[in-house]
Amino acid sequence: MSQPVLEQYIRQLIESHQTDSVNIAWQGGEPTLMGLDFYRRTMELVEKYRRPGMTFLHTMQTNGTLLDEEWARFLKQHRFLVGLSIDGPRDVHDRCRLTKRGAPTFDAVYAAAKMLRRFGVAFNTLTCVHRFNASRPLDVYRFLRRELGSTYLQFIPTVEIKGFETIAPQKWDPARLPVVGAPEAHPGHPDSVVTDWSVDPRLLAEAGHDPVAGVGDGTALLEALETHQPDLALVDIRMPPTFTHEGSLAATEARRRWPGSWLGISLSLIHISEPTRPY
Repeated sequence: MSQPVLEQYIRQLIESHQTDSVNIAWQGGEPTLMGLDFYRRTMELVEKYRRPGMTFLHTMQTNGTLLDEEWARFLKQHRFLVGLSIDGPRDVHDRCRLTKRGAPTFDAVYAAAKMLRRFGVAFNTLTCVHRFNASRPLDVYRFLRRELGSTYLQFIPTVEIKGFETIAPQKWDPARLPVVGAPEAHPGHPDSVVTDWSVDPRLLAEAGHDPVAGVGDGTALLEALETHQPDLALVDIRMPPTFTHEGSLAATEARRRWPGSWLGISLSLIHISEPTRPY
C-alpha cells in the first residue's frame, strides 16, 4: 500500500465515523509483513486526522512468527489487542501451521505469546478446529488456558473444499459442496471433496455431544433447536448461495434463548440437507 493510499484510507475511515470510538482491525494475510515502519506511519496519520475526544482501538490478527521485543513495545505503547493464531499443543499446531518451506512454527508462536505477556500486551487466541485437533478438545483447551495463559479463546471450524486455492469465494459449484453424512464430506475419504485437514463432523457425536445443525434459514435453525434442545449446536450459514443476514440474527436469538448450549457460527461450505435432523 502506497503512502498516499494509506493516508487517504485513514482519513476516510475517521471521517466516516459518527461516534468518538473507532476500531481499526489489521488482518491479512499476515499483517506484520508490512513492517513496523508502516504501523508507525499509521499512528502518525491517526493523530493527524483524529477529532477531539476520539478514542482508538487497534486490533491485529497474527501468526506471531515475526514478533520480537521491538514489536511488543510498539503494541504495548499503542494499546493494541492482538489475536494470536495457535492450534493447540506442539503436535497438533505443527500439523497444519508450517512455514513456506515446511518448517514447524510452534516454538516461535509459543515464544511470542510469552513475550506478549511479559510486556503486558493484551492478546487472545484464535484456534482453527481441524481434523487433527477436533478429537482432543480438552488437550487444546487446557494448553491454551494453563500453559499459554489465554483468557479469551476463539475457535473457527476449518472446512475447505478442494481447490479453494484457485477458486474465488462464492464461485464454487453447488453440486460439489459436501453434504453432512455423505462419505464425500469426510476428510481422508478417497472421493472426499474437502481437504484432508478439514474437521470431520462425526467427531462431535463421538465426543458425546447431542449436536444439531442449522442453516442460513433462521426459522429452520430455531425450529431445530426447539425440537432437539441440544447441548451443542452448529449454526452453518451456507456459502453460496444462502449467506443471509437472517441467519446471523437467528444465531444471536438462539444464543439468547439457549444460554446453556454451546453455539457456534460457521461460515463454512457444508451443505446441510435436513436442518432438523441430528448428525
